[in-house]
Amino acid sequence: MRLGVTAGDVITGAARALLRVMREKDRHTCDHMLEVQQVALAMGRLLGLESESMEVLDYAALLHDIGKVSVPTEILCKPARLSEIEWGIICLHPQTGAEILGEIPFPNGVPEIVLQHHERCDGSGYPNGLLGNEILPEARILMVADVYCAMSEDRPYRSARPTERIAEEFGVNRAVLYDPDVVDALLEIKPEIRGTKVYSPAW
Repeated sequence: MRLGVTAGDVITGAARALLRVMREKDRHTCDHMLEVQQVALAMGRLLGLESESMEVLDYAALLHDIGKVSVPTEILCKPARLSEIEWGIICLHPQTGAEILGEIPFPNGVPEIVLQHHERCDGSGYPNGLLGNEILPEARILMVADVYCAMSEDRPYRSARPTERIAEEFGVNRAVLYDPDVVDALLEIKPEIRGTKVYSPAW
C-alpha cells in the first residue's frame, strides 16, 4: 500500500473501479445502480440507521447489480421478453455479485445484502426464499429502492411504468413482499406515490 493510502481509500477505489467496469459493460445498469444508491440512502436516513449500517447500505446499494457483469450483453439489453433460460441466467446475478464483493474487504454485511436484494418478505424471492426478518434490514431497504427505481426507468423491453402502476405495486404488496416501514419511508421521499388514488396501504 502506498504511503498515505488508507484501507478505506483502497475499498473506495475498488468500488469505483467496479462501477467503471459496469459502466463499460452496460451504461443503463450503471445508472440504475447509482439511482438505487441515492434512494436507498435517503430511506436509510429516514429509518434512523446508525452510521455503520449506512456505510454498509451505501456500498451494497451502489454495487447491488455488479453480478450482472457475468450476464451476456445481448441478454441485458434484449428489447423483448426474456426466455426461461435467459431469466435463469439473470437470476444468478445476486450470487455472482456477492462472490465478487466477497473478494474485497468491504464492511461486514455488504456481500450478504447484495445476495439478498431479490428476496421478498413472503419467501417468494430468490436465491434462497428467505422470509421476513431472515432478510437483513439493509437488504429490505435495498429491495424496495431497487423495485422503485426499476419501475421508474425505461428498460430495453418496456417504457417506465406510470406512477399509478408503481403506487399499485407498493399498495398491494406493502407488508406482503416488502417491509411496511421501508415502504412508508419510500412514500416520504416519493410523496407522488402516496397521492395516487390507486395506492391503498394495508394500515
